[in-house]
Amino acid sequence: RTTASQLQRASRQKLANAMNRPDSLPSELAEPALVGNEQAVPEYETLLPRIVEQNPALRVLSAQINASEARIAAIRSERHPTLDAEVLGAGYSRGSITRDQISAGLLFTVPLYQGGRIDARVAREHALRDRLLAQREKLKLGLNESLLDTLHEIQWLRGSGRPAADKQIEFREWALERSRAEYELEMRTNLGTSMAETQTALLRRKRVEYQLALALARLAALSGELPSIHDTR
Repeated sequence: RTTASQLQRASRQKLANAMNRPDSLPSELAEPALVGNEQAVPEYETLLPRIVEQNPALRVLSAQINASEARIAAIRSERHPTLDAEVLGAGYSRGSITRDQISAGLLFTVPLYQGGRIDARVAREHALRDRLLAQREKLKLGLNESLLDTLHEIQWLRGSGRPAADKQIEFREWALERSRAEYELEMRTNLGTSMAETQTALLRRKRVEYQLALALARLAALSGELPSIHDTR
């Protein structure tokens, strides 16, 4: 009993931390209505392109890669000649034919020698871009595996986890009735054990629903969407 009480308090502390209220442990908990557990889940072939396009981490890496390529192009352009226009305007308190109030000119610059400065900067940007490309490909592979694992988990929980838990509850309820009858007839005294095993079966069924809700939330997070796993009203 002491161990169970300690585990319960630790769980409530974790819940308070998750709610950003570490100094206020919840005393009464309401069971959430996991209405999102019945939502339809698209196929793998449909979800993968959407996740690759909308995943926040992938979008950040793609933006960084585009910025690196733009910097490479800007550095390389420093080797090219440039043509600038200069316009000068001035005002004088005394008029004179030797002074121009407006003058304009063209400045043509040809870089004759850059040494290894440009090449070094380009090489550094290439290394950065290649590292970002590798990170993006690694992230794509990770998302691919995570998506497949999550879909398999959802499929198993709905197709096997729920039915197995329901069958266990059905069996334990039958066994509980038998134990109650045997107890009333003073044949056996295992009623308490049977009641505990029935509660364990019910807890297993609840655990399946919570695992399903978390799997659906992970699926939504992969594509950068907000999870909708319970009724917040």
